[in-house]
Amino acid sequence: MKKIQLFLLSLLLALPFNAQAQQTLRGDVNGDGEVNIADINVVIDIILDGNGFTAATDVNGDGEINIADINAIIDIILGWQPATELKSDVFLLTADYNDVITEADTVSFTLSSTVPVAKRPVMGNVVVSTADCAPFPDGIMARVTGIVPVAGGLRYNCIQVGLDDVFDQLFIDVEIEAATDSTSANSPTFCAPACATISAELWNATFDANFSGGGVSATAHARDRASIRVTASKTRNTPWYFNINVRNELTSNFNMSAVSTADFYRSYDIGSVTVGRIPILYIYGVPVLFLTPQLTLKGYVEESGEVRLDYSGHFNRTDVSTYTYSNGQWQIGSTYSNDGGTDVAQISMNGYAGVGLIPGLKFALNGTRNGVGVNVSAGVRERLDFVFDATQFAGGRLYDACRDSYCSTTMPWQVSLYASWSVLGHAGEVSTPPLLSGEPKIMEDRYLFPLFTKPEYKKGNPETTAIISTASSRRVLLPTTVGLRLFDENDNQLKSWQQGYSATDLNNANHVTSFSGLQKDKTYHVRPTVTVMGYTIEASPLASFKIEEEGDWVDLGLPSGTIWATRNVGASAPEGYGDYFAWGETAPKDNYNWSTYKWCNWCNDSYYILTKYCTNSGYGYNGFVDNKTELDPSDDAAYVNWGSSWRMPTEVQLEELCDNCTWTWTTRNGVNGQLGTGPNGNTIFLPAAGFRWDESLSGAGSGGDYWSRTLYPDDSLGAYGLVFGSGSVYWYYDRGSGLAVRAVRVSQN
Repeated sequence: MKKIQLFLLSLLLALPFNAQAQQTLRGDVNGDGEVNIADINVVIDIILDGNGFTAATDVNGDGEINIADINAIIDIILGWQPATELKSDVFLLTADYNDVITEADTVSFTLSSTVPVAKRPVMGNVVVSTADCAPFPDGIMARVTGIVPVAGGLRYNCIQVGLDDVFDQLFIDVEIEAATDSTSANSPTFCAPACATISAELWNATFDANFSGGGVSATAHARDRASIRVTASKTRNTPWYFNINVRNELTSNFNMSAVSTADFYRSYDIGSVTVGRIPILYIYGVPVLFLTPQLTLKGYVEESGEVRLDYSGHFNRTDVSTYTYSNGQWQIGSTYSNDGGTDVAQISMNGYAGVGLIPGLKFALNGTRNGVGVNVSAGVRERLDFVFDATQFAGGRLYDACRDSYCSTTMPWQVSLYASWSVLGHAGEVSTPPLLSGEPKIMEDRYLFPLFTKPEYKKGNPETTAIISTASSRRVLLPTTVGLRLFDENDNQLKSWQQGYSATDLNNANHVTSFSGLQKDKTYHVRPTVTVMGYTIEASPLASFKIEEEGDWVDLGLPSGTIWATRNVGASAPEGYGDYFAWGETAPKDNYNWSTYKWCNWCNDSYYILTKYCTNSGYGYNGFVDNKTELDPSDDAAYVNWGSSWRMPTEVQLEELCDNCTWTWTTRNGVNGQLGTGPNGNTIFLPAAGFRWDESLSGAGSGGDYWSRTLYPDDSLGAYGLVFGSGSVYWYYDRGSGLAVRAVRVSQN
């Protein structure tokens, strides 16, 4: 890094400094930091208009704006750059002088007398050391003002000079990265050796560490990488431009896992009893070989468990520093970005505890230890699986962090055979693996918390009352009381309710309450709550709702059950025109056309450059295609303006409305429109609101134009719309136009 600094300082210290400068890149006529076709277009416009001359537009520096400047920009785009030209009096000190220069600093040096005269600088020369000239660790760029004979050579005394004294022409555009042995430049005479040295000084370091022991394992990884981009230009007709862009990237991650386990098993003899004898061999009527049945009973206690901590996190940072010299001044800038967080943070405990009995039956030979038997064990085991996921602990919600923790009760059992013996002083016992085994549940799993359905809203009576309902599921470990909490749109708690009882069986339980005194057209949020052992916590999921004005929707009895709004978005009454929206835009505006359309990158009077909702690459910006055929909620005028209970209708819903209603052209409160009567006799009025294009409203009073949220499939430039007059209906509209929106309720779709 030190050599980088020294190399840059040798260039920078030669120039005046001003931190308030504006940067100019040769060929960057429009000032966007790049040289491309857009700069050519600017020059063409200036040539055609005959005005607009600036130093930046005079690319070739001849004092005129003409085709030569366009050619100069094309050369830059294609990669051609002017060759490096040193001034005639510049003398380069290279690695060839490493052994013949002594007592060197930035303004003087001693040259051995063994150097031939032809290879010595003379008075007035500008001496410049290349980066591989070792005697000048800080570099030298100075003019010789005196040559003094000294012991063993000549002492050169100099004064420092600037880049203007070194170069007639220069162009450098090099990006230097770590682990690069060499780099190339368009001006190799001066730059190539220096760039090669710089690249060796950049870093691309990695750090890895691992630890394991005592049930804990951890890994850490980090990478620190740096790159520099150097751009410099100077021609005979243009001023100096110099830019240094330093980029440093740090990426890191850390993983840790800690596990602690414990196992315990112990059996206890409870008792045994011998049950008679079973003769199997008689001699002279005397049983000499017999089996003695023995019943045994043991008890056991078992415990097994594991506690585990898993953590994974990352931290990334990018720093970019920019130093730009242009028009005799400096500009300094810096930016940075951080990306850090926890990816996994989870504590889990799982294990079990059990008790049971082991009844056994042994058939001993003549009452000795020799015999065979069968053991049957049966018990009760309580298993716990507890998980705390810190990544779900957003906002301190304990419910989300450990809602899937549970315990279960089982009855493990198994059957095995064994044989024992004691012969001639040798004793032993061997048993078979379990021949039969099982672990059936003897009751339902019990969870720490119940699950809830998304709370649903219904308008109450009076209409400022909200009826909220949710349903729960699961059995829970401890008696739990369920409730609901109401919040305003800023998540400030307003009201709460709890049921009047606690229960452990919350399967298929419904919980309903009402919140009164609410305000119309305001958004509210509601969450379930659980109260365990006197402690209340908020649960999930969250639901939002708004109390609309009475009569804002109507059920027409349509086959799909779709519920329609009774007024247009932006209107205060059914006969109001409301606001006009371009398709995919959520706010009205003054001018509707392709040049103002949000999802069109307007260029040269062409609208075939879409940036969203495009299924045809011929209409997409640079071939863009996303194949989206329906508006996202964030681009839906009904959703954005009226809330999540509303959407713009689909093309299918518009067709259903037209096909299942009887339509009559009529006038309501002086406004023309179509009155639709649904299958159940309810009606809907669609005013003839017309449409907007440019700054004009057309067709108002004679036709109605209403958007769907569906893209027209055969033409990427259009979307489905309901368009009617006093008798006609059709289904297509240019999406840049301003149309009215009649919404449908999402919950009824």
